[in-house]
Amino acid sequence: MIPADELAAMAATAATALPDLGTIRRPTATDDGALGTTLTFAVLATSVPCRVRPEQTRIAESDVAGRLTAIQRWIITWPAGQDVTERDQITVGAHTYEVQHMEGGSWEITRRCRCLEIR
Repeated sequence: MIPADELAAMAATAATALPDLGTIRRPTATDDGALGTTLTFAVLATSVPCRVRPEQTRIAESDVAGRLTAIQRWIITWPAGQDVTERDQITVGAHTYEVQHMEGGSWEITRRCRCLEIR
């Protein structure tokens, strides 16, 4: 068992290795005025320290609408406890990502999510 103060110190150290700044957007359903809803993404947080890196060194390919399309998966690392979910979109610089999966476990010193870039 890691004592809480040591875990906090580890999280503080890890937070110094987050060189990027991200914006987190969360989906919100709004009335479209025609008995339906429209999904929009509202800003949840801005300028959140993070780190973006490729999940793998080679790019996967997938058949999208009859066309072979390159798919690059990414891992975005956040400070421990950051509010980010599998429904969110992330913007870092000129790139926007869709969160596919949140990693979890005991003794969180960072929070990581696996993402796909939206092009």
